[in-house]
Amino acid sequence: MKRVAWLALSLGAFPFLGMVKLRCRFAEGWPCGWMSFHGGITWHIIPATWIMLSVGVIAWTLNTDRALRPLAGAWLALVWYSLPAWFIHPPSHGGSCPDWPILCHDRPLFGIGGLAYWLAPFIAWTAVRLIRHRRLTACTPR
Repeated sequence: MKRVAWLALSLGAFPFLGMVKLRCRFAEGWPCGWMSFHGGITWHIIPATWIMLSVGVIAWTLNTDRALRPLAGAWLALVWYSLPAWFIHPPSHGGSCPDWPILCHDRPLFGIGGLAYWLAPFIAWTAVRLIRHRRLTACTPR
């Protein structure tokens, strides 16, 4: 049961982030970026959840679910992604945030949005753990 709880915590934020990305990419009339949660939870969460459930089942089957635990940090990115406009937008967008990339919405750094930078450390940490897991569990020839 503990493994299931950790797996849910590790992958639980991604259906919400995926819902916003799918809705932004393929549905007409939905805002991209801030206010993406304005419409609440929509059917777009179903394919995003299906993808994350598939990843979870594969991780469980391959016994790599412990290596995915750093992905729980995606909840921090989800919180950042859903902060109110007056708090997280720069003055040019009606907010009070200094004009700093990564910390403020709508201020990309090197052409990449802040969400990628908020997720990058957790994805990198997970990649290192997956590589370590592979090395520790690899079969050695006789």
